[in-house]
This record gives sequence, structure tokens and C-alpha cells, in this order.
Amino acid sequence: MQLLRGEGAGPPATRRLLALLALSLAALVVITWVRVGWLRTLLVDRTGTPWSYGLLGLAWLAVSVPGARAYLRAVEDERAKLRTVLAGAVVLHTTAALTLPYTSNDLFSNLAYGRMARLGLDPYASGPGVLPAGDPFRALVSVNWIDAPSVYGPVLTWLNTLAGRADTVPAAMAIFKLAMLAVTLATVGVAYLVCRRHLAPGRAAPALALFAWNPLLAYEIAGQAHNDGVMLLGLTAFVWAALGGRRLLAVAFLGLAFWAKFAIAPVVGLYLWHLARTDRRKAALGALVFVGMGVLLFLPFWKGPETLLGPLAAVRANPGRMTRSFTEIAAFFAGLASAPLRASAYRIGWTLGQLLLVVLAVRAVRRVRDLASVLHESLVWLLAYLLVASPFVLPWYLTWVLPLALVEADPRLRRLVAFYSALTLVAWCADVPELQAAVVNTWVLVLAARWWRRRGAEAEPSVAYRASAA
Repeated sequence: MQLLRGEGAGPPATRRLLALLALSLAALVVITWVRVGWLRTLLVDRTGTPWSYGLLGLAWLAVSVPGARAYLRAVEDERAKLRTVLAGAVVLHTTAALTLPYTSNDLFSNLAYGRMARLGLDPYASGPGVLPAGDPFRALVSVNWIDAPSVYGPVLTWLNTLAGRADTVPAAMAIFKLAMLAVTLATVGVAYLVCRRHLAPGRAAPALALFAWNPLLAYEIAGQAHNDGVMLLGLTAFVWAALGGRRLLAVAFLGLAFWAKFAIAPVVGLYLWHLARTDRRKAALGALVFVGMGVLLFLPFWKGPETLLGPLAAVRANPGRMTRSFTEIAAFFAGLASAPLRASAYRIGWTLGQLLLVVLAVRAVRRVRDLASVLHESLVWLLAYLLVASPFVLPWYLTWVLPLALVEADPRLRRLVAFYSALTLVAWCADVPELQAAVVNTWVLVLAARWWRRRGAEAEPSVAYRASAA
């Protein structure tokens, strides 16, 4: 706390922004506890009334907007001190960790998969619905996922198994939430090392604030305990190792991230392609390390190729998986006419999205020249996936881009990620997926179009790639 006041604590404006953001997160914590006390259940879906949703939503809007504004000011504050931002991040994430499940039941899916593993049931073969009817872990799983096999990689299955060893739901929740808080703080620590070593003095503190003070990151990972935090730790550590020229270590960290969730496949592909262009021997060795990690981690759960059906679910067309996307909006209006037209709208949206991603992947492969281009093209691809291409996007998916935005040279992209994050958190005031997509995605895309028409906003040479370029 000495860093937050007195000598070396940074300018008063930085401390005021931190206090405002911390109060905003603390108020969100209170809202989550009020919901549980009011509705008398930890279950998120199938609960509540229009009155409860409306009143809690208004409260959410009132307290999240000031925090979002404070965050957007903090990411532009070049006077802030790096250590102040680091200390503030610890306060913010620790505060957010006190939230109860409010916008997602994913925590309980993780615990249920761990419970299955403890009872000798294969989480890759069936969903939590195979647990006994009276099992308290089963009772809290969302109806949307009760029969779904695990969509997570083996790293997360091991973590779920650890939490699932607890005998009660509260104990398992405590284990998992403490683990995700520890993972989040470790990720912030790695991001601090990246900023201190590889960013220019005027850019280091704002970049760390973009990442570590991000209210969406604090709420979704430390607060709601989404397991994407493990993937973020691996991806951030990859950025640190790659910038330091530790190529095999960078691949190992990519392996940690990928074998937690397959979502960062584009980063893996582009980095290995970059290595192949510069050092084929190291690229081959890196590929062996990457594949070997997957084999060892999956081995205890492997029952054949069908083991991968859950983790690969996101790459298959599935009309039942639509949320917070333009495809969902099109399908909604098409469904007013007929169910077949709704299915056609989904297929068209999914196909166009896949074509866009393929075009961007080819473009990225052609543009990769160095590590900076690997990170930049990966960021662009993931943003396109989230904003336009994917028919199924959940708010915490946006945290995937933060390690890449941390060292992005183009200030427009950094601001876009910051605004996208802040607006996404505020949008939880109305849990209407079609409305969230219409407002958030459209607003962000309009801003992007405006900013990229300004020819004066050029990328800045803010990242030192000295060692990694050697």
C-alpha cells in the first residue's frame, strides 16, 4: 500500500482513477451478493424476475460507467508510475475476486467436470448430466451445458480435477476462485515484466494499465473465475519469452495456453511459421515440444479421437451455439419468418465468417516478417473473430487479446481494445445477447472505421524487439 500513497506513488490523478475504479468494482461485488441474497440461489440461469433483473441492471449501469471511464483515462495517463499501476492491479483483482457468480454458471461447469473426474467419469465423453440426480455439483450447472462434454483442454481438466476433490460446493468454489485469483495476479506480474523490459518509459505504465487495470479482466477472470485466465497466463508468458529471444520457452508457454483452450491456435501457427522462416531447426524442435506437451497432458484422458470433440466444438457449425454476434441478430429476424430461414441465416453467417477468417489468416502469413508482425496479425485476427466472424462470442473472450494489445505499436488498436473492454463490461447491465451485439460490436466497428480514416494516427515505435529480432 505504500506505493499507493506518499513518495513514489505517482501523480494524484493516477490515485484518483485507481480509487474510482476500485470503488466501481467493489460496488459490482455488492451487486452480486445482493442477487444471491435476494434470489437465495447461486444458480445464475433460470432464476429471477423482470423486476430483479431490471433493478440489478440499473444498479450495474450506474456503478460500472464511472469505473469504465476511469479505466479509459488511466490507459492514456503517461505520468503514472509503473510500480503504482502494478500495486493498483493487485488491489483491483483482489477486490473483484470477492464477487459471486452473477453473469455466468461456467464456474459450476468446471467444478462439475472435476467432480466427474473424481468419481471416475470421463468429462470428455459426457456432460455433468451423468452425475447422480441429487448431486449438488450437478444442480448448479447451466441447462445449456448439462449434457455437453468438456470443451476445455487437458490443462484445465487437471485444474478442474483439483477443485473437484472438495466434498462441498463452497469448498470447491473457494479452491477454484483462489486458483484463478493466483493465476490472474501471476499474469499481471508477467505483464509488468514485459512493460518494464520492453516498452519505452512513457508507454510502459499506460500499457500495463490497459492490461492490468482492465475491469473486464478483473471481473471475468478474478471475479467470475473463468478459466480463460490460465490461457492468458500462458499467452502473456509467451510474449515475455518471445520478446526476450527465448524461443523454445516461448513455444512451451504457447503450449500451456493452447492446451488449456484451443482459442489461440492462430498465434501458435503464426509463431511457428515465423520460426520456420528464420530457423527451421528450432521451428521443428518447437513443434515437437508443443505436440509432446499435448500428448503428455491428454494421455490420462485419451479414449481415441472422440476425446477431441468437446475441445474442437468451437470450429464446427452448430446452430444451437449463437450469441452476441451479427449472425445471431440475422438469425433472430429470419426466425420471425420461419425456422428453416433461421437455419439458413446461421449457415450463411457461419460460412461468411469462416471465409473472412481464412482470408485474414492468409493475409497474416504473407505479412509475417518478425515477432512484431506475429503479435500484430494475431491481434487483428482475434479481433475480427470476436467482432464479426464468430457466431458465438461470450464477453470474457475479449480478454484473449489483452496480452497482444499489451505490446501493440498502433495506438488506435490499443484504444480500440480498451474501449471494447470497458463497453463490454457496462453492457452486462442488460443481459440481452442480441442487444449487446448490436450496441457493442456496432459501436466498436464504427469507431474503428473513423479512427482508421485518420491518416495522422501512425504506429509508434514503442516496443523494443532487440533480443527477439536477433
